[in-house]
Amino acid sequence: MGSKIKLAIIGLALATLIGNYSPLNAADNKPQTPKKQVSNLESKVSDEAYDEAADIKLMSEFYLKQAENGNLWKSDPDKALKFYEKAIELNPNCMRAYYHGGELLENMKRSEDALKWHLNAVKIDPLDPTTWRHAADSYNRLGMKKEAIGAWEKIIELYESKDEKVLKHMEEIKNSDEYSDLKIPEKKKDSEIAIYSLMIGQAYNDLGQYDKGKECLEKAMSKPKYQKHQVLMLELERSKEGLNSQN
Repeated sequence: MGSKIKLAIIGLALATLIGNYSPLNAADNKPQTPKKQVSNLESKVSDEAYDEAADIKLMSEFYLKQAENGNLWKSDPDKALKFYEKAIELNPNCMRAYYHGGELLENMKRSEDALKWHLNAVKIDPLDPTTWRHAADSYNRLGMKKEAIGAWEKIIELYESKDEKVLKHMEEIKNSDEYSDLKIPEKKKDSEIAIYSLMIGQAYNDLGQYDKGKECLEKAMSKPKYQKHQVLMLELERSKEGLNSQN
């Protein structure tokens, strides 16, 4: 492991422990970039290169934790956003940084920027339903109903998939250390399909496409525990009334 990296990490850890390191100026303390790079990923990675890669991830996690300081979101959201950007700079595949950074941007009333962050996450891992959920939320907030429907449909497609590649990848996500909806026990396959079918049905109703809305809502109602879902029943009634008014 490079000596500079060791010293940087030890210094940050000690400063944090004794209270001399402030999250408000953490983004200005740039970590040392490892000089040695692994040029051929297919070759055997040396112990030193492996240690340096671990250090980069550790530094990324440090900035991520600084960004997730709830008080900082309120007192200095721009600083919190810089922490997320630094975490991504060090670890471009840090999904949690994209998700939470996007949510922070939503809180800052920067919905279009939030959408860009969430779409970046989709590009990194289009087989994780979580990436599509965040993108759909951003689309919906921006009034982009058709795009939101497309993202919600993608979520359902992933949960219903029987493709071995998709199933294997989703299982790998569950066993990884990355944040994902797939790790939340309450988010069962049938309940997720029902919820997103409901949201698609609502969106179609909003667009005046009551036939499609009715179809999606009936699909949601076919799932266990959703036959008497109050919102679902009201939306289904709205679909039927809309269809009657069109005839």
